[in-house]
Amino acid sequence: MKSQMNYLAILACVVMHALLGGLWYSGIFASTWMSLNNISPTATMSAGALPYLYSIFMSLMMALLMTWLLGRLKMTTAMEGARLGLILGFCTILVAFATNYRFSGRPETLALIDGMYPVISLVIMGAILGGWRKKA
Repeated sequence: MKSQMNYLAILACVVMHALLGGLWYSGIFASTWMSLNNISPTATMSAGALPYLYSIFMSLMMALLMTWLLGRLKMTTAMEGARLGLILGFCTILVAFATNYRFSGRPETLALIDGMYPVISLVIMGAILGGWRKKA
């Protein structure tokens, strides 16, 4: 039986997630995110490589889940994949972040910054995985 997984598309999703995270946390929301977390740029750099390796592994898990769901739901277009990513991201990740941050007294702005990054990533992953067809 031939594998239905598009490993190149999965790799593209992992790379995209890392690049989006760098843009999100080191560019667009860097100062706001650090301020809301009461951390300095030197503190984030001293964490070493482990958080980045963890992020790569978790993004691989996200891409594999999306691949499996798209196959099970017989979704074959970028738009269907993006829609699935939006539903999954919003209804699970963003809702969980908002709830947890509310109970812990953390700012809603921080919940949106931290929660929208994986939502947007899942939308893009869904578009990549749904639209990138393997050559027969």
